Amino acid sequence: MEGHTPKKPWYPWEVPPGAETRSCEACGRPTQIPWILRRDRERRIWRRWICTSCHAWTERPEEE
Repeated sequence: MEGHTPKKPWYPWEVPPGAETRSCEACGRPTQIPWILRRDRERRIWRRWICTSCHAWTERPEEE
């Protein structure tokens, strides 16, 4: 299926109670939640946001 993102069993399937949510860029639902933090080679911090509806993800910079 073109444009289809298969769901991943290790990603969350529903929004946890009290979790901060954002609108998903892929499906438009307000079900994107913060997932993991990582540092790149320049030591900047990035947060991966996962959509619990379609499992699309985006990374956004985080403050120290």
